[in-house]
Amino acid sequence: MSPAYEGDHLDFRDARITGFTAKEERYYPRPPREASASLPGAPAVFLGRHDELDQLMRVLDPQADTSGTGTGEPHLAVCVVSGHDGLGKSALALRAAHRAVANDWFPGGVFYVDLHRPGTDPLADDEAVRILLSYLGVGDHEVSGLATAWDGHYRTCLAQRPGPALLLLDNAVQAEQIERLRPGVAHHRVLVTSRSGLTDLEAHAIRLRPLSTADSLSLLVTLLSMGVDGENRAVQEPDAMSLLVDLCEGVPLNIRRAAAGLRKRPDVTIAEYVKLLVENRAAHEARLGAEESTARIGWLQRFGGPWLRRRGP
Repeated sequence: MSPAYEGDHLDFRDARITGFTAKEERYYPRPPREASASLPGAPAVFLGRHDELDQLMRVLDPQADTSGTGTGEPHLAVCVVSGHDGLGKSALALRAAHRAVANDWFPGGVFYVDLHRPGTDPLADDEAVRILLSYLGVGDHEVSGLATAWDGHYRTCLAQRPGPALLLLDNAVQAEQIERLRPGVAHHRVLVTSRSGLTDLEAHAIRLRPLSTADSLSLLVTLLSMGVDGENRAVQEPDAMSLLVDLCEGVPLNIRRAAAGLRKRPDVTIAEYVKLLVENRAAHEARLGAEESTARIGWLQRFGGPWLRRRGP
C-alpha cells in the first residue's frame, strides 16, 4: 500500500461546486458525527403518568411496528403529547426520551428543539431547521452557502446518521412546523408536545388529563419531603393536605409550585398556606374578568409563580 499523500492539496469536503464547469450544484457533507443528545434534564420526581409513559415508549421503540397495519412495513412514527398548560407534557416527553437514551435506542442522536418558549413568539421555521443542522454538525457559515436548500440538506444529514435518531419538538403551535422537520427515513422517531392536539398531523396521540386525587397527593407528599429534615406537616395536617390537593385541581405544575412554596416557608402550616391561597385567588379573580380568571389565577409571589387552573374536561 502506498503511503498517504501529506503534501499541499485542495480539500473539497464541505464544498459547494458551482460555476461554468458545474452542471448542477452539489454539496459534499461531512461524515456523520457521533451520536449526541441535546435534551434538557427530566424532572427528578415523576409520578402518575406510568400508563402514558408505557404507551409512549411503545411508539418510540425503533424496532416496533408502528404502522398500525401489522405488516411490519417501515413507517416513520410521530407521536403528539397534548394537553393544557401545566399538565406535564414536556416532563413526560423528556422522561421518555431519557429512558430511550438509556436503552440505546437512538445511536443516531437525540435532538431537542423548543418551538415556542413561554413569553416569546413561535420559533421561525428556518431557525428550527438551522438549529437541527447545527446539531448535525453543519456550521452557520456552511448553512449560508446552501442558499435555499436547507430542508433537503437537513434530511440528507439525518439520513446519514449511524442508526435511528429521535427528534423531540417541544411546544409546537401548528402541524406545518412538524411537517417541515419530518425526517425522510422510516426508522427515525419524532416526539411532539403541543397544547393543541395537532389533529391535522398523522400521528399517534396521547392526550394528558389531570392527575387523580391519589396521584396528586402522592406527588405533593413526595415533593414536600424532598431534602427537608423533620418535615412532617403532611402527616400532621391530613385535612389541610386534602384541601391543598383540591386547589391544585390535578395540575402537576400547581402541585410542584405548592410544594416549593411550603418548602420555602417551613414555619407556615399547610392550613395557613391554603387560607392564603384561597384569599389571594378570590382577590385576583375580582381584579380580572371571569373569562381570564378561568385560565390563570395568580397567587402571592413569595409562594411561587402564576397558579394554573384546569380548563375543560
